[in-house]
Formats: sequence, structure tokens, C-alpha cells
Amino acid sequence: MNINKIGDYYIEIAKTLSHNSFTVLKTDLFNEIYLKPILPHISAKELYSIELSPVRVAKAKRMFKYVDITEGDVTKLPYEKRKFDLILDFSTMDHIEDYPKALDEYFRVLKDDGMVYIIVWLDSLKFKSKDTKHNALSKRDFIKELKKRFNIIHFRTILRRKYRKNISFMEFKLIKNIPENEDLK
Repeated sequence: MNINKIGDYYIEIAKTLSHNSFTVLKTDLFNEIYLKPILPHISAKELYSIELSPVRVAKAKRMFKYVDITEGDVTKLPYEKRKFDLILDFSTMDHIEDYPKALDEYFRVLKDDGMVYIIVWLDSLKFKSKDTKHNALSKRDFIKELKKRFNIIHFRTILRRKYRKNISFMEFKLIKNIPENEDLK
């Protein structure tokens, strides 16, 4: 896949997976502000988005008045348990230092029959920019953390590049892993 077509791919996934009876959480507003907006292509009964940057939140609130946009951190989601049918994480997780905590939060707010869709750079180079940082996530460690919480129903490498070391742009379609004896109260 051509890196310039990633925004189109995000939009296609949002269109395919969302449904007008769903409560949907779309993490991060980078695309909405700087690239191709994804929010207009999401069908949802209720649509939420969370973003760490107050500047992006302010701009997005002006642009997308129909979306419940919150300034916040995905490692401390301000939503109740089992709220969302679908969580769309398009290259948010690779910017989260404590990504296992973010995965715990996704598990907590996802309905028992819900789905999480994550697209992430793995084994990438660490870098920092003005308002974003990027973590080098090990593919093996990331998949291990996913499997603690979710059943992976689909994953594939979208793009692979070599730059000092291999990096992969991967997608994961996940559902909750609910042990039979777990208390669902």
C-alpha cells in the first residue's frame, strides 16, 4: 500500500465497520485536522472522539459539532464500562508510552460483543516532534499484550519499510477475550 493512500484506507475501514446503531469511539484527531477527515465517514448512533492536544480538540469541535469530542488521554478514558460497540484506533497506539494501560482501557469501555480496530506502526524508530511522540513497539510484545485482552480475528501487514531496521504498518481487528468465569457485572 502506498503511504499516501493511508487516509483513504482509514476512511474505507470506518465506512465498512461502523453502523448507525453503534456507539463509536474514534481515538485521536490528527487526520481530522491535518489530513483527510475520517469522522464524516463513520456511521454511528453516538460518535465520540478523544484527543490529547487541546489545539486539535478546539479545532475539531468547531469542525464536527455532531461529535462528542473530549480532551483526554486514552490511558484514562473518561467513559463508563462497556459503552462502545466499536473503537477505531488509527495509529494512536504507537504514540502511547504506556500502551498496555491504553489496551486495558479499550477493554474496559468496549461492550462484550464489541470490536476494536487498531492500525499501528511496529518496530519503528523512536522520535519526538512538537506535540507527538512515537514509541518503538515490538511486534512480538504488542501482539502478546493484545492477546491478554482480546481475540485477534484478523491481522496483516499493510506496509513494510526498511530504515535502519524493519518497520511494519499493521492492522488488527479484535474482539474481547472474556474468560468463562469472569464476573460481567
